[in-house]
Amino acid sequence: MQDIRLGDIDCVVVKDLSRFGRNYLEAGNYIEKIFPFLGVRVIAVADGLDTGSRGSDTKQMSTAMAVEIKNLVNDMYTKDFSVKAKQHLKQRRQEGSYVGGPPPYGYKSGWDKKIRKLTPDENTAVADDLNRKKVNPLSVYKKIGEVFFSQRQGEYKGWDKGAVERILKSETYTGKLVQGKSSITARDEKNCIHKAEDEWVVKENTYEPVIDTAMFGEAAKVRKKLRERTKSYLHPTERCPIGENIFDSVLYCGVCGRKMTRSSYVKTYADGRKARLDGYFCLNSGQTKVERCPVSNRISKTELVDILLPLLRIEFSVYLGKTKNIRRS
Repeated sequence: MQDIRLGDIDCVVVKDLSRFGRNYLEAGNYIEKIFPFLGVRVIAVADGLDTGSRGSDTKQMSTAMAVEIKNLVNDMYTKDFSVKAKQHLKQRRQEGSYVGGPPPYGYKSGWDKKIRKLTPDENTAVADDLNRKKVNPLSVYKKIGEVFFSQRQGEYKGWDKGAVERILKSETYTGKLVQGKSSITARDEKNCIHKAEDEWVVKENTYEPVIDTAMFGEAAKVRKKLRERTKSYLHPTERCPIGENIFDSVLYCGVCGRKMTRSSYVKTYADGRKARLDGYFCLNSGQTKVERCPVSNRISKTELVDILLPLLRIEFSVYLGKTKNIRRS
């Protein structure tokens, strides 16, 4: 449409009207109003529609009516197909069939009669040191089928925190299949609707688990503790507001050259008082995904200020001394 408005396109050709649009009101509006106003010709080959061809008024009226009817039929077909597709998906989920896209990391999918089941992938395993062992992330493994990184791949594309987090909180690895968490509308496939938990389709013991339920529960407890501990990192705490980041534009890592990131948290002491403590660290040093900064580079704001203040005093003293000497001379 942007190219059409710019005048780069003056003709639209489709196999049939259903390929152009299935919302009959919107399709009709484009064909009858918008495209004629922009001087754009529309051709639907299978339907015999050509808005640029000349003919009698009767023929043009007949073609217009046929277009409206076809657009209406296409719209009704879309709604009917959407209902049937949703019913089919619901039935497959209730049967314990995996209806998602690529299976979760650590599993592979296969058909058992009419049921698509998940089975453990003997080539993979979820571990804390994935990057140190040069284990390829899911996207790379699905593409080339190799678990470990090799030099012919070029640069190693490792795991990030988010990818590992998604694995740790997925109940799929306990043998439980949870599906139907969201749906899309027939009119707009980009509009995702998140359903209430009581509407999810849950099937227990659908396939062989990779970990037991107890271990999954322990992992959930650890993640909960981490979330609680980092709450004050992101939001100001009462009577402990986050101050100005005075080193924001001047502090860089001495190893890899990356800009240092501030870490701010609230510490609660034994007597109940609270204080906000700031520090700086290099994001590269905390990751195993990249090897540019293998050493953990961290420094507290207090230590940094203690180092810089004496140096600044010396610099100012030398500068002021030079001014006095210039005036005397």
